[in-house]
Amino acid sequence: MLLLFFLFPLAASFLCFVTKHISKTVAFLFSIVPLFFLIWNQPTLLGTSFDYDWFPSLSIRFDLQIDSLSLVFLYLVNVIVPLSICSEKSTNVSSKNFFYGLILLLQGLLIGFFTARDLFVFTFFWEGMLIPLYFLINIFGGKDRERAAYKFIIYMIAGSTLMILAVLSLYFNAHTFSIDSIAKSSETLSFAPLLLLVFLVAFAVKTPLFPFHAWLPDAYYESSTAGTILLSGVLSKAGIYGILRIGYGFFPTLLVEWSPVLIWFCVIGVLYGAFAAWGQNDYKRLIAYSSFSHVNFIL
Repeated sequence: MLLLFFLFPLAASFLCFVTKHISKTVAFLFSIVPLFFLIWNQPTLLGTSFDYDWFPSLSIRFDLQIDSLSLVFLYLVNVIVPLSICSEKSTNVSSKNFFYGLILLLQGLLIGFFTARDLFVFTFFWEGMLIPLYFLINIFGGKDRERAAYKFIIYMIAGSTLMILAVLSLYFNAHTFSIDSIAKSSETLSFAPLLLLVFLVAFAVKTPLFPFHAWLPDAYYESSTAGTILLSGVLSKAGIYGILRIGYGFFPTLLVEWSPVLIWFCVIGVLYGAFAAWGQNDYKRLIAYSSFSHVNFIL
């Protein structure tokens, strides 16, 4: 059941890519099916899992699971994605099949990310979601879209490179990518503070949190309306989820100890983002800075 839930938007995305004419209505109907799946199966969703021995020699399992934390974010994704499709006027979109295909691809990757219980799979989806977002900015954005897209991807890659190194460090120590298994010993490592710092920076860049937000105004401003909605409503929450699932899951005591310092960064981000939003005369830039303010508030 969980595998079909994950695969449906990916199959719908592929159908959009190979079909020349996909209407907005059809794309919307594709995107809302996962939401109906969640509502219909709500009583039995918690604990639902799919586990496949993907690369046994490397201890990599395609392990997906729904718990109470991931369920919140799954509902968020599958409400926001259909709204993003509705927000864009069909007349403003060239290559409709590619545009809708990218959004549905992102939906599938996000479902995978929010249900992954293997750190390799988690990282795979974390990186994978950058691809459709990059093209949504670079192809369907405003006149300065290329610069905004390059700035976006450079920041993302910089944060991701550090995160991959941290993931490999945990793997070589635990000899597994299982998130549940790694969590049992991760905080006892002598370099645990360094690992937590790396993960926090990686998640902070994508969210973004203060002071890693320089990519945000241009990306939001130059994106299409749907792109802006996806960046603010979904991508930013992926970073928050990462802090909860990995930061708090692997290093709970350290995160408590660091909380006073992190809270000061958050307060600065909340106020800076709010006052910056107050001073904007463009709606998308207002959304960019208000989004930046509220994710700092969430943290």
